[in-house]
Amino acid sequence: MFLSSANAPTAPTTSAATGQQPAGSIRGTVYDKDFDIPLSAATVVIVETNQKALTGDQGNFVLEQVPVGRYTLLFTKEGYVRQVKSDVLVAAGQLTDIDVALAGEFTEMDELVVQDVLQGGAGSEAALLSLRFESASLMDSISSDLMSRAGASDAATAVTLVPGVSVQDGKFAVIRGLPDRYVSSQMNGVRLPSADEDTRAVELDQFPAPIIQNIQVSKTFTPDQQGDASGGAVDVRLKGIPSEPVLQSKLQYSVNSNVAGSDFLTYKGGGVDFWGHDDGDRDIQTDSLGEPWTGAVGTTTENPPLDFKWSGTYGARHESDDGFKFGGLASVFYERDSSYYDDGINDSWWVRNAGQPGHVMTPETFQGLPNPGQGDQSFKTGLFDVTQGSQSVKWGGLGTLGLETRDHSINLTGLYTRAAEDTATLAV
Repeated sequence: MFLSSANAPTAPTTSAATGQQPAGSIRGTVYDKDFDIPLSAATVVIVETNQKALTGDQGNFVLEQVPVGRYTLLFTKEGYVRQVKSDVLVAAGQLTDIDVALAGEFTEMDELVVQDVLQGGAGSEAALLSLRFESASLMDSISSDLMSRAGASDAATAVTLVPGVSVQDGKFAVIRGLPDRYVSSQMNGVRLPSADEDTRAVELDQFPAPIIQNIQVSKTFTPDQQGDASGGAVDVRLKGIPSEPVLQSKLQYSVNSNVAGSDFLTYKGGGVDFWGHDDGDRDIQTDSLGEPWTGAVGTTTENPPLDFKWSGTYGARHESDDGFKFGGLASVFYERDSSYYDDGINDSWWVRNAGQPGHVMTPETFQGLPNPGQGDQSFKTGLFDVTQGSQSVKWGGLGTLGLETRDHSINLTGLYTRAAEDTATLAV
């Protein structure tokens, strides 16, 4: 026989004679506090027993076989502030309901403005991609960012990055196989004149990479293009201020196998001077016909000239504390080239009386006379063996100045090019 005091505490479990008390369960639902919707994949942990459960698609969970007692529950999910529920009572054989709302975990950050995208920086690939989407014509473009990554030093090298565009002689753009006759060259949307009277092409290698904002290549003809741009157009867009200070110089020396080692054909006073100017000594002396001429008469030979190319670029920029940007760039290039051949044939001359001197004439000189083959059989075609030596000089300069504020910009751009060529021809 056992006796107990009236004040003795009651244990949570019975004696071995009566058996252990049945366990209880915990169930509930976890919500998103900000949007008041069920939260799935949240973790519920009983701290004392380390029992765990994950919430389902409806945010509900069940923890079974929890011994009778008081417990602490921990609710967690990545991206949410964890929550602790303490003093949760589990009674024998009973179900305890717990609903919890988790608040999102936010970190307040400083304002971040991606200016290049919002302002549509013309030198970025994102801005040019948007331009290609909006363009009605088939257009491609090269940004200054891509030119820098590709190591392009000038516009001539850069346009080769565009599919369907190649470069002739290292400087002239060819679009879809069509030469300069069908291609328009532009600078900041303005048509560029060519320094060569025999070609429309513009030397793209005179535009250094540091001053190029982007190059836009149009491969189709649209009404906004000029009428002679049926093959396409190349528009070199320049910066007023270089993106960074630059100082560079390039020198190239070349050897023409047809010229080297030859008796180069020229004449007294022939060739081109350093700046490509002529003093008038080589003009046709119409007043001296039939009399002795002064100056160049006949051809001579000399050592072949040197072929070389040189270019230099200098640019600087300055930015003040109040946001003003000022800068500019100057670039110059100089090139001398030559060609020579001695196995040509010229059949564009006519002989009035074959075998007699002094009767050789061009088609222009016998205008108004009977046409060869139409009654006057005294005209005969004359075939001549032709030797020819040619020298050329090309040079030019590009300068830009720019002033920019936060909302405005002023840019000044100047371009000058000059080309001269001198040719001596001997036909026998």
